[in-house]
Amino acid sequence: MKLGERTLKIVVATIFAVILAQWLQLENSYAAGIIAILSLLDTRTDTLKIAISRLSASMIAFAIAWVLFSFLGYSVWVFGLYLLFFIPICYTFGFQAGIAPVSVLVTHFIVAKSVGIEWMINGGLLMIIGTGMSLLLNVWMPSQMTKLNQMKLNVDHEMKGIIKGMAVSLKMVQCDVTAIQRRSKELEVYLEQAQQLALLEYNNQIFQKNSYHIDYLTMRKTQLNILRGLIEMLPNIPLAVDQGFKLSQLLAITAEHYDEQNTVIELIEGVADLYRYSRQSQLPQSRAEFEARAMIYAFLIEFNRFLEVKYEFYQMNQGNIAINSARD
Repeated sequence: MKLGERTLKIVVATIFAVILAQWLQLENSYAAGIIAILSLLDTRTDTLKIAISRLSASMIAFAIAWVLFSFLGYSVWVFGLYLLFFIPICYTFGFQAGIAPVSVLVTHFIVAKSVGIEWMINGGLLMIIGTGMSLLLNVWMPSQMTKLNQMKLNVDHEMKGIIKGMAVSLKMVQCDVTAIQRRSKELEVYLEQAQQLALLEYNNQIFQKNSYHIDYLTMRKTQLNILRGLIEMLPNIPLAVDQGFKLSQLLAITAEHYDEQNTVIELIEGVADLYRYSRQSQLPQSRAEFEARAMIYAFLIEFNRFLEVKYEFYQMNQGNIAINSARD
């Protein structure tokens, strides 16, 4: 959430929380505004979670306060005893976000020297109004899907460029992978930014959560990690070996067809064909040729794993891929 948007939401939520509390003639009405400030987080999911946490903590706190203040009075020592019980319970049940604001409401009982039902209702309504306003303001949350889809396209475009660069490097007399390595590192940073945006969008989904975009970018990151290992192998694969030339062709074809909708089945078959070709080729005539052939074989194993990652993802997400393709 941008600073300007966050500031505006906090101001509006606070003002309306206080106004509503005053309209209901609640005591300590500004506490509703403070609770709204503390409860308005970056995503709908986080705001809902903290609202539930604080409402649950309120019920526990009021029950403890009623028992202790009714029998032991309203001194600071009793308040300390209340905290001694309340804090561990909150941490046990994961309600720690409610410790501070709820304890402020409990101090209202001490000031009033009463834990009567009217004060319990007063405190409960302040909490409901504060958290409710934060939830209401976060109902409006601009979608990041357009930006996210563009970032996914950019990721695919960059990975396509890296694979194409690998194909070109194999054809060079002196294979220099410095530029490709730099490009892969830059893509890693960009991928992390895209993943953060995908997580933000996911956390703004309340009723129908779909982790497809997170899963897609995770899949691409796994592929990138494999790709970086393959880049390290390139200088050890001479084009003079026939399989090296065919490997360059396979990489070029992969780059050409690299996108979200591709099943990669034909590419996996291409790897299998190159395997078969290598086995049927004449045996290496020198140690250098043997080492080059072994490096190509190791490269193919990893490249096949690179393709399998996408194939498995496609098999598990055909419906989502079709939906996203239709939207595009």
